[in-house]
Amino acid sequence: MAVTAEQATAIAVRAAGGGRVASIERETEHGRLVWDVDVIVNGVEHDIDVDAATGQVTRHRTDGSHDRNDRGHSSDDRGRGGDDNGGRRGGDDD
Repeated sequence: MAVTAEQATAIAVRAAGGGRVASIERETEHGRLVWDVDVIVNGVEHDIDVDAATGQVTRHRTDGSHDRNDRGHSSDDRGRGGDDNGGRRGGDDD
Protein backbone atom coordinates (compact mmCIF):
# COMPACT_ATOMS: atom_id res chain seq x y z
CA MET A 1 0.00 0.00 0.00
CA ALA A 2 1.43 3.37 -0.98
CA VAL A 3 0.64 6.28 1.33
CA THR A 4 -0.17 9.56 -0.43
CA ALA A 5 0.92 12.99 0.78
CA GLU A 6 -2.67 13.70 1.80
CA GLN A 7 -2.87 10.49 3.85
CA ALA A 8 0.52 11.19 5.48
CA THR A 9 -0.69 14.69 6.37
CA ALA A 10 -3.79 13.31 8.09
CA ILE A 11 -1.74 10.69 9.96
CA ALA A 12 0.80 13.29 11.15
CA VAL A 13 -1.84 15.80 12.27
CA ARG A 14 -3.59 13.04 14.23
CA ALA A 15 -0.26 11.96 15.82
CA ALA A 16 0.48 15.57 16.82
CA GLY A 17 -2.97 16.01 18.34
CA GLY A 18 -4.13 18.58 15.81
CA GLY A 19 -2.47 21.65 14.37
CA ARG A 20 -1.53 22.78 10.89
CA VAL A 21 0.99 21.34 8.44
CA ALA A 22 3.94 23.67 7.81
CA SER A 23 5.71 21.40 5.31
CA ILE A 24 5.78 17.89 3.90
CA GLU A 25 8.42 16.15 1.82
CA ARG A 26 9.40 12.62 0.85
CA GLU A 27 12.80 11.42 1.98
CA THR A 28 14.71 8.26 2.76
CA GLU A 29 15.40 7.56 6.45
CA HIS A 30 17.39 4.46 7.43
CA GLY A 31 16.78 2.96 4.00
CA ARG A 32 13.00 3.46 4.07
CA LEU A 33 10.93 5.96 2.14
CA VAL A 34 9.06 8.27 4.54
CA TRP A 35 6.98 11.41 4.46
CA ASP A 36 8.65 14.03 6.68
CA VAL A 37 5.77 16.18 7.95
CA ASP A 38 6.21 19.30 10.09
CA VAL A 39 3.08 20.11 12.10
CA ILE A 40 2.67 23.24 14.24
CA VAL A 41 0.53 22.84 17.38
CA ASN A 42 0.16 25.85 19.70
CA GLY A 43 3.46 27.28 18.43
CA VAL A 44 5.37 23.99 18.89
CA GLU A 45 6.80 22.25 15.84
CA HIS A 46 6.29 18.49 15.61
CA ASP A 47 8.64 16.74 13.17
CA ILE A 48 6.88 13.51 12.22
CA ASP A 49 8.03 10.77 9.84
CA VAL A 50 5.31 8.60 8.31
CA ASP A 51 6.38 5.39 6.56
CA ALA A 52 5.40 5.84 2.90
CA ALA A 53 4.58 2.14 2.50
CA THR A 54 2.69 1.36 5.73
CA GLY A 55 1.47 4.71 7.13
CA GLN A 56 3.13 3.96 10.48
CA VAL A 57 4.60 6.90 12.42
CA THR A 58 8.29 6.01 12.65
CA ARG A 59 9.51 9.19 14.35
CA HIS A 60 7.86 12.00 16.33
CA ARG A 61 10.03 14.80 17.62
CA THR A 62 9.17 18.18 19.07
CA ASP A 63 11.51 21.14 19.52
CA GLY A 64 14.16 20.04 22.02
CA SER A 65 12.96 16.43 22.27
CA HIS A 66 14.70 13.18 21.54
CA ASP A 67 13.39 10.58 19.09
CA ARG A 68 10.36 8.83 20.45
CA ASN A 69 7.89 6.37 19.07
CA ASP A 70 5.24 6.76 21.77
CA ARG A 71 3.14 9.11 19.61
CA GLY A 72 4.32 12.01 21.78
CA HIS A 73 1.21 12.18 23.98
CA SER A 74 2.94 11.77 27.35
CA SER A 75 5.36 14.19 28.92
CA ASP A 76 9.03 13.32 28.78
CA ASP A 77 10.35 13.09 32.35
CA ARG A 78 13.81 11.78 31.41
CA GLY A 79 15.46 15.14 32.07
CA ARG A 80 14.29 15.50 35.67
CA GLY A 81 17.09 14.97 38.13
CA GLY A 82 19.41 13.55 35.48
CA ASP A 83 22.26 14.97 33.51
CA ASP A 84 21.80 17.08 30.46
CA ASN A 85 24.87 15.74 28.68
CA GLY A 86 23.04 13.03 26.78
CA GLY A 87 24.51 10.35 29.03
CA ARG A 88 28.09 11.46 28.43
CA ARG A 89 30.40 12.14 31.33
CA GLY A 90 31.65 15.70 31.85
CA GLY A 91 34.90 17.00 30.45
CA ASP A 92 36.15 18.44 27.21
CA ASP A 93 35.08 16.78 23.99
CA ASP A 94 37.97 18.13 21.87
